[in-house]
Amino acid sequence: MAYSNILNTVNNVQGILLDLGFGKGNDLSSIISDMNEDIIRTRNISIFDSFEGQPEPTSIDEGAFNKGDYIRPIQPAYDIVNTIKANVCICKGWIEDTLIDCISDDTVAAAHIDLIGYESTLFSLNKVYKRLAEGGVIIIKDYEKYIGIKKAVDKFALDQTLSVNKSDSTAFIYKPRLNKSVTNKKVNRTW
Repeated sequence: MAYSNILNTVNNVQGILLDLGFGKGNDLSSIISDMNEDIIRTRNISIFDSFEGQPEPTSIDEGAFNKGDYIRPIQPAYDIVNTIKANVCICKGWIEDTLIDCISDDTVAAAHIDLIGYESTLFSLNKVYKRLAEGGVIIIKDYEKYIGIKKAVDKFALDQTLSVNKSDSTAFIYKPRLNKSVTNKKVNRTW
């Protein structure tokens, strides 16, 4: 999936890019390539991964993965720092333990979520959405592939009364812009 079309829609939104579930770094490498070629806006980036594989699945995940699946080394995350002229922060650990502290003061313009478990996906959606700028976007990879992701995204969208947009097996959710243009007009009345 080429993320540039979605990320282009938030070029005018201030904030950082989050990559939750770095894995091998292929998706983020593609995004950074588009940033370096001025296809999309260059942003500071925060990378999140346990680098220990998947956590224990819940019953909602319906056996889609096992604890420890997809263990990846951290070195590609360190290497990616040298591929972009922006600040890159690497947050090693479980999402539930690192996300809040690592983005506590940051406004998020875009988040790429590549997690496969229900609990970590739902937790991430709720926490990221609180820091997401108006008009910002959350991109969720493998929405159609993993039942836990689909259930987490659908629950989150229902709870927040948001629309889930889809392209291939990827879902994306925008944070609506609030209409702040309130006009106070003086009304002349004649009796």
